[in-house]
Amino acid sequence: TILVKVTAVQVEDFDFPAGAIEVYLGATVEVSFKNVTPADASLTTVEWEVKDYGEGDATVEADDDCIYITGTEVGVADLYGYIDGEEIGHQEIVIKERIPVESVSVTLSESSVIFGESLTVSTDVQPSNASLKDVTVTCSPASLATVSGNTITAGNQAGKVTVRATADGVSGTAEFEIVAPPLTLTIKGEGFGDGNRYNFLS
Repeated sequence: TILVKVTAVQVEDFDFPAGAIEVYLGATVEVSFKNVTPADASLTTVEWEVKDYGEGDATVEADDDCIYITGTEVGVADLYGYIDGEEIGHQEIVIKERIPVESVSVTLSESSVIFGESLTVSTDVQPSNASLKDVTVTCSPASLATVSGNTITAGNQAGKVTVRATADGVSGTAEFEIVAPPLTLTIKGEGFGDGNRYNFLS
């Protein structure tokens, strides 16, 4: 057995992001830095410190490529970075109260579509001033339909599909049905003129 000791490459310089770093209370935000020198240096070699001024606090952890800031008290604090005891720079952290999502509603433009057709999905997140309003839409079973933005496209298999929209861990659902297109039968022959077509819906 050969043991190899890997030593992280020391950061020599980097630039703090422009503008304040915003994070919600109890949430964690990932922060990356530009112009890290050398390019393969690890941010774990930087000494990180969060200074609070009586109102607002956060914790910081680092890996090779970025740091993770978690808000622990609402208010304002400062993030400092040191290399060999020398301050490289600092940036303001704003820790905000998180307003949770209470409900998510889902509205579909159609209740039934045939193979290959599309429908539109719209969502409503309440309260309107919720902190984390980004919505993720999925279909189940996933094999029956695909989602792209606010458009759902049916596949070529009949069945009922549940559309689920989720924001901040809260979900709402709606359903639609995929049906086969009507069968068209054309009959030609004596007594039928040039031919008659019949649509069989089931």
